[in-house]
Amino acid sequence: RDYQSLEEAIDRLMTDVTDALRAINPEVLIEFRQTYVGPAIRKYGNMLRVGDCANDALFNRAEIPSLKLTSGNHAVHSDMLMWNYEDKVESAALEFVSVLYAVPQISMKIAKLRDDHKQMLKFYLSFWRENRDTLMNGKILAANPESACSLVCAEKDGCAIFTAYTDTVIDCSAYDEIIAVNSTRHGSLILKGADGKKYKVLDCMGNILEEGTVSGALCEIKVSLAGMVCVK
Repeated sequence: RDYQSLEEAIDRLMTDVTDALRAINPEVLIEFRQTYVGPAIRKYGNMLRVGDCANDALFNRAEIPSLKLTSGNHAVHSDMLMWNYEDKVESAALEFVSVLYAVPQISMKIAKLRDDHKQMLKFYLSFWRENRDTLMNGKILAANPESACSLVCAEKDGCAIFTAYTDTVIDCSAYDEIIAVNSTRHGSLILKGADGKKYKVLDCMGNILEEGTVSGALCEIKVSLAGMVCVK
């Protein structure tokens, strides 16, 4: 036993292992699960994943902002996304919507998915890739932590991506472009400060349902479950 302190011994072990791996591959990916996450862990790993919560959108949704706000520039990953193959496509999409602000990890057999589930997954994966700079590197705002973060936003360079998990007002006034995702059980979203801007509503499979102009200081727009409204 080289160290009297268990903490110092573990630090030495992890440092030696990490240095050896990076000597083989400087870009090696080392992941730690949430229960092991803390300030010291950031020295060893570069990926931090939410704790076990497969098929639990609520846990993924609540814990991702917590990790994002305490993990600096480390990549935060969701836990595995799973849903019932017979679910309505909107219900399946809620699993993806819950992890937009992390790297999504899909744990479904793609060949077994129904066509509408495949279309939804293709749409949301494409959406995530197109917006990953904002989602992963933007400033994270998570409102109402006592309610499992009922409104989350990532913003960068004048673009903001909101996800509403409960009925709330989304303030668009500070941004040039807004994307608001509806994860509530209400069939609409209320926008504030977007008067005169153009909007487009998409369902969870990426189909355009409506286009128009925001009217009024407060404007309620119909958005289906797991769908989104794009405003600019």
